Amino acid sequence: MSSQKNQSKKSKTNKKVFQKAVIVSAASVLLASPITPLFQDGHFIGFQEQTAQAALADVSILNNTQLVSNNGTNLSPNGAGNYDLDLTYSGDALASVGLGTPKVVVFALPTELQGKVVGGATVAIDAKLLPITPAQLPGLPLLVGTAETALTTLDNAANLAGQGTALDPVIAAFQAIKTAQNFGNYQETLPGVVSPDGKYISVNFTDGLGNYVKQLLKGLFDALHNAINAVAFTGIAGVTLNPLLATLKNALNPIFTVVDGLLNLTGEGLNNLISASLLAGTSYNVKFAVSPPGTAQSKITAGAINTSLISAGILGDIQSEGASVTLNFANPAWTAYTITPPTINPVHVGDTSLTGTVALTSPIPAGSTFSTVVTLPDGSTATAVVNPDGSFTVPFGSYIPKSNDSLSTVIEGINGGVTKTSTPVTTTVLANTSPGWDTYVVAPPVIDAVHAGDTEITGKTTLTTPIPTGTTFTTIITLANGTEVTATINPDGTFTVPLGANAVTEGESLSSIVQGANAGETKNSTPVLTTVLAALPDPAWAGYVIASPVVEPVSVGDTEITGKVTLTTPIPNGSTFTAIVTLKDGTKVTATVNPDGTFTVPLGSNTLTAGDILSTIIQGVNGGVIKTSTPVETTVLAEGWKDYVVSTPVVNPVYVGDTTVTGTVALATPIPAGTTFEAIVTLPDGTKVTATVNPDGTFTAPLGSYIPKEGDTISTIVEATNNGETKDSTPVVTTIKPVSESPAWLNYVVAAPVLNPIHVGDTTLTGNVTLNTPIPEGTTFSTVVTLPDNTKLNAIIAPNGSITVALNGYVPKLGDTLSTIVEAKNGTATKDSTPIVSVVQATLPDPAWAGYTVAAPVIDSIHAGDTEITGKVTLTAPIPPGSSFATLVTLPNGNVVQAPVNPDGTFTVALGSNTVAEGDILSTIVQGSNGGVIKNSTVVESTVLAPIVDPAWAGYVIASPVVEPVSVGDTAITGKVTLTTPIPTGSTFTAIVTLKDGTKVTATVDPDGTFTVPLGSNTLTAGDILSTIIQGVNGGVIKTSTPVETTVLAEGWKDYVVSTPVVNPIYVGDTAVTGTVALATPIPAGTTFEAIVTLPDGTKVTATVNPDGTFTAPLGSYTPKEGDTISTIIEATNNGETKDSTPVVTTIKPVSESPA
Repeated sequence: MSSQKNQSKKSKTNKKVFQKAVIVSAASVLLASPITPLFQDGHFIGFQEQTAQAALADVSILNNTQLVSNNGTNLSPNGAGNYDLDLTYSGDALASVGLGTPKVVVFALPTELQGKVVGGATVAIDAKLLPITPAQLPGLPLLVGTAETALTTLDNAANLAGQGTALDPVIAAFQAIKTAQNFGNYQETLPGVVSPDGKYISVNFTDGLGNYVKQLLKGLFDALHNAINAVAFTGIAGVTLNPLLATLKNALNPIFTVVDGLLNLTGEGLNNLISASLLAGTSYNVKFAVSPPGTAQSKITAGAINTSLISAGILGDIQSEGASVTLNFANPAWTAYTITPPTINPVHVGDTSLTGTVALTSPIPAGSTFSTVVTLPDGSTATAVVNPDGSFTVPFGSYIPKSNDSLSTVIEGINGGVTKTSTPVTTTVLANTSPGWDTYVVAPPVIDAVHAGDTEITGKTTLTTPIPTGTTFTTIITLANGTEVTATINPDGTFTVPLGANAVTEGESLSSIVQGANAGETKNSTPVLTTVLAALPDPAWAGYVIASPVVEPVSVGDTEITGKVTLTTPIPNGSTFTAIVTLKDGTKVTATVNPDGTFTVPLGSNTLTAGDILSTIIQGVNGGVIKTSTPVETTVLAEGWKDYVVSTPVVNPVYVGDTTVTGTVALATPIPAGTTFEAIVTLPDGTKVTATVNPDGTFTAPLGSYIPKEGDTISTIVEATNNGETKDSTPVVTTIKPVSESPAWLNYVVAAPVLNPIHVGDTTLTGNVTLNTPIPEGTTFSTVVTLPDNTKLNAIIAPNGSITVALNGYVPKLGDTLSTIVEAKNGTATKDSTPIVSVVQATLPDPAWAGYTVAAPVIDSIHAGDTEITGKVTLTAPIPPGSSFATLVTLPNGNVVQAPVNPDGTFTVALGSNTVAEGDILSTIVQGSNGGVIKNSTVVESTVLAPIVDPAWAGYVIASPVVEPVSVGDTAITGKVTLTTPIPTGSTFTAIVTLKDGTKVTATVDPDGTFTVPLGSNTLTAGDILSTIIQGVNGGVIKTSTPVETTVLAEGWKDYVVSTPVVNPIYVGDTAVTGTVALATPIPAGTTFEAIVTLPDGTKVTATVNPDGTFTAPLGSYTPKEGDTISTIIEATNNGETKDSTPVVTTIKPVSESPA
């Protein structure tokens, strides 16, 4: 009984808590939604979408934004030489940004960083969310109220039955969905996407954020679902409680159904479902590396936008209006650079400026600027730019120097936004000095020899006169340990500086100056260095001579100078030797000479430049007495010269009579900077001729007065020169070849002679030849005439080409034939011209021939493809005895074909391998000959006619082609034409496609009627209209088919398959057919989809398919009857071409089966 009371008390307590939760939930802020859930008979059946809100005026989803660099704005390269960027973009979310709104963060890169991202990028997102009350989701408040009533009823009954604790998990889970839930921060690191053009890095976290919220909501409702499913009542209590439990489950099931539907929404639907906006403090941390940008500064901008389409306009807005950060990219050379302190000239009372110089260390990093900053006594500063030579003048402005004022001066350098300063130099303002002091120069001292163990140092200085009044002079000697010892200089310039307790050791270096002072201002002479000598030198040292060193070649990039000196022996005891190299700027670097005479002098931080001249000496010291060798100068060679090998040239053959030697050399690369190449040819007598090697490795060396003789040998090398040092290739020896082996001779063509007619009784044969030039050196020419009996007669051809061959007793007879050639000879080689045949003519032409006229021919019609030309000439009678006639036809290509005229005047001239085409113009003459005298008729021109056409071609009809569908990206147009048979003999067919811009592309039609027309470099665009015809030709007569137009389809359309729709059940009384289709992707550009429903009477009703695949086709006047069948297809259209899905047949169901 006691237990029962406790349970009852507990149940009442739980009930109070539950009721309190309901009150708090009701007070929560409701979430407005344009989506209304639909219920029928208490069952959830879907959503109805209300009017959408207006589009956002701005693409930005954040305000109060900033972009900062987490590792500072002065960046230094990492170990790989790249720069690590760590940027955080943050801001407050706009209230209008819903959970489903696209959220894209864009980091815009400036030109100098585009294409330089190394290894990708990551973006760490940290977004806070507003609290969400799950029970206030659209469509739930009413359902939650119903479920709450059922839960209260069941809870009361369970408490009465002593089963109240069984509902505790359910009440707790129900309370959770009614309470505002703080979902905390959405945190995720995503890969940053670098755009293909390298202009920006972006990340789209829309889906990730949406899934994060939906998973949290789902977990809350799943907990309630699991809790209610775990409840079961048994025994006598179950009789009463299980029906109430069933009522509660029935009340909760619509809630779970609605939630499942809501959580499957995306985009605007998700926005309308959950107005979960981002809060202040939202941040995006992008990390990536870039290779060196080549510039000192870069500005990166960022923006967060509500579209995944990043256009050039949006990118421009981000670059001009987005949050930005300017980064400075450290120059490694600047990081290591040290600015030396300046040297300040004395400042006196009343001066208006401070002047001085600074020795800027070389090389100076590119882009560096320097200025002088002077801090005045009141703390203000005056500045001036340092001149290129290191000098500067800093105006004081309103400041007037007073005696003993203290000024602090630094040199400030800036490179890429990074500032460096020198050590400050303090200057005390001096009183005005005596006249002449400002320009007075203190002469350096002359120090007497200092030996180890000396107790004083003596010397003398020549005091420049006149000496300004009040001037005093002191000798200051800085010992090796830094201690200074001093002495006043006597009026005659002598001085003695006691060393006191200080000792000097052999080899120590002492620095001595003379310091003048006037009115508190001091001036120092140039310092003089003195090396402490040995107490006494070895007597042999006086006559010892140090040989000059041999220095190894030095190249750019070398870090040390090496060489050797042959030390004369015996070497005086106590002698030491040092190699001293003086660099171009006067800097000296040294190293001890090894006992074997070798030395290696490190260059330290000094760098060499090609062409620098280094001076090397060997300095010997014995007992403080210094001796040096004669200096040896070495020119610094370009980098790579030391190991550079000059390639062996390839020399072209040289022939007798050549005037040059030519060849080529494959120059090894890389070629050291400043290297030049020269071909050097050594002639048989030892003289040399040279030629510069061209950049492509070729060279041509003129031989000058040398005339090559067969068998002579010449030697050729290529010599490389770099800063005065030379390197030679391996020599190539060439033997002079005879002219007969030269290309000039082998390619020489001997011209045929032009001979004068030969008549009966002539004693010579005459003519002329125009010899082709250039004539190979040493070539001679002669004429060789072969008589009818094969006897040969020779004669030398005159320099002007004239020919006269004595017939040597041969008496020409009418009709005899003689063959004549021009023979060229070079050495033992000979070449002949084409033989010219001469026919012996009558001694004199017939007297009647002088007045004879050769009539013009009449030419028969000539057609393209003819193989001969025929015609007739009326030969004027009487014909003088001995006359002969020939027809000569000149073709368009200049070729002349001829044939003799028959006695009846007819002739047939064969064209041989020549062809004639329609429109060609031929020229024909009849040529008569009598006694060697030639007469021509007037010229007759004939135009070649079209070929003879097959009679069947006149009535032949060319069918229109069938063209296969054409899509964007196709490289050829294919199709087929059915060629009517029989096809007239000689017919050819061509497919001609006219593109959108008027360009025509063609291809021959295959014998089976198929054709493939390549597009070449032409490209197609969706919607282009192509026109295709078939053109036939027979005997020059052209016929064409009717043109066929083809519209270019979008890419992918050719193989696109329209998916079969899913049609929802149709019941008697329905007024529309609804359904959905899962449209296959990618969808070809420009494609539209329509649902077409065929009704029982064959009429069709249609509806546009929505982007999500749904459709609703109104049935119009048709009233569905039970058992009727209708057919539904999805029809896709692209540029006028359609494709259909498989039809879906639906049978009308009775109203009794409908959800209604």
